[in-house]
Amino acid sequence: MVALLMPSLLLLSRTRLYPTLRTVLAGAGIALAAARLAERTTLVSGNPLEPVAEQLTSHPVVITGTLLAAAVAAWSRPALRVPAGTSSFLAPRSSADSRPDRGTASANE
Repeated sequence: MVALLMPSLLLLSRTRLYPTLRTVLAGAGIALAAARLAERTTLVSGNPLEPVAEQLTSHPVVITGTLLAAAVAAWSRPALRVPAGTSSFLAPRSSADSRPDRGTASANE
């Protein structure tokens, strides 16, 4: 699964949609994991999200294709791309935010 999804995630990581996608997917993963944990620790008699997990794992090609289509659609819109040299999940840095190079000797030495 990782080999199938990684190219799409790398392409999406250079768009402005990636932080939102990452947050939504992380939330879904937390919800699925919590439901599984509740079932395994006998807090609930059955996992109410098991059908969702089964659908996700039984159709990897559909999920990969959907993510790839979303990545290509987002990348094809220049307004959604993150400018080169900036991180997609951090605000662009200004020159005032840059730190001096640590490799150079300071005047006090």
